[in-house]
Amino acid sequence: MISPEDYEEVYEILSYMDKIIVMKIPIEILNIINKKRNKEYVSKIDKNDLFNLNNMSKNTQSVLAWLDVNYWINPDKKSKLIQKQELLKQKQYSSNVFENKIRKIEGKNSKESCTLVIINKKENFIKKLIKKIKSIFKFE
Repeated sequence: MISPEDYEEVYEILSYMDKIIVMKIPIEILNIINKKRNKEYVSKIDKNDLFNLNNMSKNTQSVLAWLDVNYWINPDKKSKLIQKQELLKQKQYSSNVFENKIRKIEGKNSKESCTLVIINKKENFIKKLIKKIKSIFKFE
C-alpha cells in the first residue's frame, strides 16, 4: 500500500525532473499523485542526488520503477525487459513443476547413508475429471 508520504516523495522527485519527461505520464496519474500526497511531509530527497535509494522508501522506488517501465523506457528496451521477465517466469515454473525433494537417510548401526529423490507428480485436472466421471457411473 502506498502511503501519502510515498506519494509526496514521488511528487518531489517528479518536480525536480525535466517537464518533457514528466509529461509522458498521463495527467490522471499525475493528478492522483498530487491528490494523495502528504503536503506537510518533509522528505530527505536531495535535489542533486535524486535517485539515491537510501533517501526514499521502497514504495517510492516501486512507483518510480513502474513509471519508468510504463511511460519513460524506449520500446526496444521495454520489449527486451518483457522477454527477460517471461524467461524468468518460465524458468521458475519449470523448476517448480515436480517439486523434487531430497531426503538423506542414515543407518543407525552403520555409517552408510543414502539419498532418496522423491518426485511429486500432480495428476492432470482432466484426468481427475475423467476419473471422477467414471467413478460416478461406475465404469472402472
